[in-house]
Amino acid sequence: MTDQTPPSMLTPQITSSSHRRSSRYEYALLGMIVVVIIATSIGSGGNFWSETNLDTILVDVALTAIPAIGMTFVIITGGIDVSVGAILGLSAAVTGIAYNQGLSPWSAAIIGILAGTIMGLINGIFIAYIQIPPIITTLGFLSIWSAALYLVLGGNWITNIPSSYTALAVTAKFVGIPLSMWVALVLVAAFSWILAYRSWGRYLYAMGNNAEAARIFGLPLTKTTLLAYTLLGMFSAVAGIVHLGLSPLVQASTGSGFELTVIAAVVVGGTNIVGGRGTIVGSLLGAIFVEIINDAVVLFHIQAFWQGVALGCMILISVMVGDFYRQRQKAR
Repeated sequence: MTDQTPPSMLTPQITSSSHRRSSRYEYALLGMIVVVIIATSIGSGGNFWSETNLDTILVDVALTAIPAIGMTFVIITGGIDVSVGAILGLSAAVTGIAYNQGLSPWSAAIIGILAGTIMGLINGIFIAYIQIPPIITTLGFLSIWSAALYLVLGGNWITNIPSSYTALAVTAKFVGIPLSMWVALVLVAAFSWILAYRSWGRYLYAMGNNAEAARIFGLPLTKTTLLAYTLLGMFSAVAGIVHLGLSPLVQASTGSGFELTVIAAVVVGGTNIVGGRGTIVGSLLGAIFVEIINDAVVLFHIQAFWQGVALGCMILISVMVGDFYRQRQKAR
């Protein structure tokens, strides 16, 4: 890519080359998932394949994969959002409060999703228009949304959660798969297509590879950034509905630390932490890998704090592998 490359040629080249590299990584990650599943199956004495355990994995994967779609967009641009967990928690609280005020379960869910979308939009405005760095913006709003959750709850828990959310997240199934996982798969398919074949997806890759060149060529970077963070807020709120079905209560700590799981899934899935490369399918595979590792920790009766250690190691190893790969590409 050079400064003389016309914009009509710039973004398709970036997209196609990024997808070729990502596909090879995804196949390797899929192989690692198979190896971990085999090892866990053998080590757990077959408990891995119980219906209850598989349902738990699938729901956890859906919970992580849905916001990972938006996080993929954000990281491809070279940004980051560490307020995802706080958005999930506050959106879940708004949903619960709306339901307790007499709205129907699905009307309450729409209110909660709208709240998450607005929070993502506010993040995006500060980053895209006021141009505060993403890590600073989202760290600030992590504190703000967390404080808002505490104020909204007033020291109480929300426990009156409609059973329809539990049905969506866990109990209702189609061909043996929880509906929440189907929701995640549909969203992954739809937004993978947008990322690969629509101009907005190409703008994301161009921005992540060389934001200055993309700006010179007149690509709408401000709107692209704003939409990425807004979608991440919306998907975080959708995950909040799934969370309500999985754990039907909201407390001040709801969503705390969840952003680390989402970022881990995206980075493990092959998205370049400095931007310019990644796919949503890779992030889905990353979510599967992360949740299978977490499940293995439980099945092997390992102390829970090792989940955090494993998660941190996965992020570090993925970043080091990505950096090694970039150095090899530069050396060619």
